[in-house]
Amino acid sequence: MRACWAGTTETDHAQRCGPAHYLADLEGDLGAEVDGDEQALAAFAHVRDTDLAPIGISAAPALAPSLHLNLGDGYLRQGRTAVALAQEQVTAGIAALDALPDDGYGAMIRGGLTRSKNASEARPEAESFRI
Repeated sequence: MRACWAGTTETDHAQRCGPAHYLADLEGDLGAEVDGDEQALAAFAHVRDTDLAPIGISAAPALAPSLHLNLGDGYLRQGRTAVALAQEQVTAGIAALDALPDDGYGAMIRGGLTRSKNASEARPEAESFRI
């Protein structure tokens, strides 16, 4: 995955979005993880509907809820000062839920967003709900 990332340029949005999303999960440092999630979401803003088909995502909008979930979760785990940022990401993820398929993946992301929303509203030190 790191080799995929290394072979891209800043304008290779579709080629960067997926690897950044997955590489963020491999980071041992929370700050680096959040940076990776932010990079994935920034690249996603430039991805067209079928651009992610080569990595198995037939419609790019279906990735948005997961991107927002992971970034919101990272912000939530960063503590109280990032709760508002976490809530923004959870809200954006919930707004994009219509793009998710009605299958196990969709259920997993929907559940994660629900748990993250509840945690961000209740207590910022809540456990992780990222996927």
